[in-house]
Amino acid sequence: MSALSTRVKRMFQRAWRAFEKPTLTAIRPIAYWSLPSGWSYDEEVDAIVDSSGTVLPNPEDYWASDTIYIVPLGETADLLNMMTAGLVPSGTVDVLIMQQDVATVNQAHAVQLNGEWYDVVEVAQTPVGHSQGIWARVRLQRRS
Repeated sequence: MSALSTRVKRMFQRAWRAFEKPTLTAIRPIAYWSLPSGWSYDEEVDAIVDSSGTVLPNPEDYWASDTIYIVPLGETADLLNMMTAGLVPSGTVDVLIMQQDVATVNQAHAVQLNGEWYDVVEVAQTPVGHSQGIWARVRLQRRS
């Protein structure tokens, strides 16, 4: 590991601790879930259902998920300005994640943050132009 990546990881960890160790839960793609026989995921209702349309209680018992350490950016001034201008929907938040978690977040079916469900809208390497990326800014939009 290079000296730069070690320093960056330490900076991220300090910020993570300063924000009281926040995490998000990344729900893996449906192919990783362990659904009971006769049940499937219905995208229209965003739930696990059987052939009669009955919704499975406690779906979290069947998901596959990963816990990702984050540094919350929340609604930054730039993000608030974009919401005000109508460029970004309200309910959008930004977080920072470590580079090693980018693939997991990019592939997530959905993510949960502070008890709310979000879709991943964008994952941008930071700093911009850095060949390998150091961390990533993740833009999340609250599900309606």
